[in-house]
Amino acid sequence: VTSAAAAAPPPSYVSFEAGKHDAALAKLLEFSAKLRDGEGPDLALDETQESGLAALVAELRKGGASAALALAPATLATFTGEGGRPGLLGWPAPYLFPALDLLRLALLRAARSGVDTLEPPMALRLTALLAPGSAAAAEKAAPLMALRGLANMAANPALRPLAAPHAGAMLESLSPFLGGESPPATRLAASSLLLNASSLLKDKAAAAADEDDRPRKKRRWKERGGEGGGGGAGSASPFALLPYVAFGGLLLGLAPALLMRLRARKAAEEEGAARSC
Repeated sequence: VTSAAAAAPPPSYVSFEAGKHDAALAKLLEFSAKLRDGEGPDLALDETQESGLAALVAELRKGGASAALALAPATLATFTGEGGRPGLLGWPAPYLFPALDLLRLALLRAARSGVDTLEPPMALRLTALLAPGSAAAAEKAAPLMALRGLANMAANPALRPLAAPHAGAMLESLSPFLGGESPPATRLAASSLLLNASSLLKDKAAAAADEDDRPRKKRRWKERGGEGGGGGAGSASPFALLPYVAFGGLLLGLAPALLMRLRARKAAEEEGAARSC
């Protein structure tokens, strides 16, 4: 019997690597100044945090999506908070989007170290921003950047094991952003996350199928070798793997077409953004 891993095509992942690093940092610092002078002085960045974010932007500008990026604990804490301070992800909803923009660029290249110790996990922090009724979900830019951040996290092989346990939560968060009332860029980000989360589930199903099949193969080998090639009773039924093969076949049929459409829409979006500069 062919295992699900062998029968199914490789998973497809899309990412959002293009970005205006300096513009995002400038807007973030602008919002920090507004908080310092107004509604949230305790939320504003200090000089050390501002320097850390400038260093992060410099690193993001240097390398492509394939260059691994070790996020310093202090930089992660600037986003997630520590010592009773909420961090950038705890800013008022209208001020969230530049922080989420920088974060989604970092998540595409981040190494696992540091991200794997966050509690709550990064995937759940971002998914919470998409929850119906949340202040962030009601904004225009914040959900877009959160969706892109989750898609990039799933697309990053180093962070994929951290995203995989939360693929179901990602999928459950998507329905408000896939409909025609959402802006095209948001629908594109939601569709990309739909594809990536489905690929995470496909990986998980294939791994489970292989794990289930391994002891059966070992048992058949023992029966055939130790009992003169009997093995009839120990043979694994091919029907046991049908759900996994069917799932992989479904993605095989749908993923390439969806991936092509996503890439075409993404290219059109980036071309429009370049023209507007």
